[in-house]
Order: sequence, then C-alpha cells, then structure tokens
Amino acid sequence: MIIVIQCTDQVGRVAAISGVLSQEKLNIVSLREHVDIDQNHFYMRVQVEQDAPAAPLTEKLRAVLPADAIVQVNPRPEKKGSGDGNKRIPLPGRYSRSSSL
Repeated sequence: MIIVIQCTDQVGRVAAISGVLSQEKLNIVSLREHVDIDQNHFYMRVQVEQDAPAAPLTEKLRAVLPADAIVQVNPRPEKKGSGDGNKRIPLPGRYSRSSSL
C-alpha cells in the first residue's frame, strides 16, 4: 500500500503519521519525505507491507494532520507494465529521471 501526504510543515509531523501507522499495525518498508522550506510545505510518500481499508486509514491520518492536508491511500498500487505492486508516486517538486534508448 502506498500513502501520499501533502500539508504544511510542523515539528512532529513524521512522528504523528508513523504513530497512526503503528497503531494500525502497518509496517513501513519505505518512507520518503521532503519539506519545501520557502513554502513551509511537507510532502511524504510511505509504502507499507500490509493492506488496510483506505477510507478509515485516511480519516485516522487526517485526524493528526491540518484540515487542508491532502491524503491519498492506494491500497493496491501497480507498477506500469509489470503488475508487481511497486508503483512509484512522485513527490511534487522533485525531478524525475528519464533515459532515452
């Protein structure tokens, strides 16, 4: 499962999010976060091993985030062309790498 979050930055943001995931018994296997210091904006992408119902998890995450936070929970991500469940969701403001053959 992939979880993507965007909101204003604040001390303790990662701890609050990981606390919700821990309470739900979701094991984090990958976590990337980025803060746009100029805009005071926080971006996070988390991959967890287990699946959980998206709506209840979204609500629990929203409870520890600002009211205007964007929370996207994708319980069954699929990688383009492979179907192996490891789709990458890019963080805004990050550069994507491409190669030409």
